[in-house]
Amino acid sequence: MVYRITHFLIDIQPETFFHPTTTSTRGNCTRFLLPFCRTDVYKYSFFLSAIRLWNQHPSPGTTADSVEAFKRGLSAQP
Repeated sequence: MVYRITHFLIDIQPETFFHPTTTSTRGNCTRFLLPFCRTDVYKYSFFLSAIRLWNQHPSPGTTADSVEAFKRGLSAQP
């Protein structure tokens, strides 16, 4: 879902929920900031959980050209 949102394949503005980091020391080059959460409801919401998972993916998968290529990259991971 994050791939589709960030590549404008779904009518949700990515700037509303996803804020890119300015540094890429490790992991993929399209990492997003995790906002501060005061409540558990927001802490375990879809968007924060999705950001955590997205930031764990290696860069080749997150920069895929299509949804199919992204899925192939996911299935190729150990």
